Amino acid sequence: RLVPYRDQVNVTGVPQNTQFVFAKDFFMGGARDSTYLGQLKSYHEKIAKSADQELAEVTEYASTLESVLKSEERHFSKVFGTKKLKSAAKSVALKHFETSKKLLEQIATSATEWTDASLKTDYFYGRLFKSTKSALDAVLAVIDLQTQYVQTLPDKRGFQIQIGKRNADADQALQSLKSKLSSIKNLPRSPTGLPARDPEGLL
Repeated sequence: RLVPYRDQVNVTGVPQNTQFVFAKDFFMGGARDSTYLGQLKSYHEKIAKSADQELAEVTEYASTLESVLKSEERHFSKVFGTKKLKSAAKSVALKHFETSKKLLEQIATSATEWTDASLKTDYFYGRLFKSTKSALDAVLAVIDLQTQYVQTLPDKRGFQIQIGKRNADADQALQSLKSKLSSIKNLPRSPTGLPARDPEGLL
């Protein structure tokens, strides 16, 4: 690009206060030779591998969350349908809820590292992990409310509305996550194999 050169230059025959303009080309990354192209290819392969690992990780998280939510819905339906929940049945139900929460511990532990700053700088699909965290929170909210029901046995009518909303929120969060995953996996890659990142606001 053309840049005015504003330092004092003493050149015979040139009017005072004249501005000189110099042109210079820059290439960030070195000369485009075989070495550079090889390094660029290696860099793109590294990014693609990392992105694929992230997609595999989120896919596994989504599958686990969906499996737990369906299991909870089936189990709680039986508990909620019982007219009088006896002490032994309450213990079994509470143990089931606790087991389900433990199944999600791995995701919850990983999620503690998903800060806004790290998702922007350390992840290729940062916002995809943010959606995973939203789905995790929604599923945990369902389990917490189910646990509360067994512990306190509130009025069924009012509670049915609450648990229905929690289930709907969790299902919506999961469907949104799965939809984003599917869309990203079907996106074409660049000629060098570099994956697309958040095209057209998918995330």
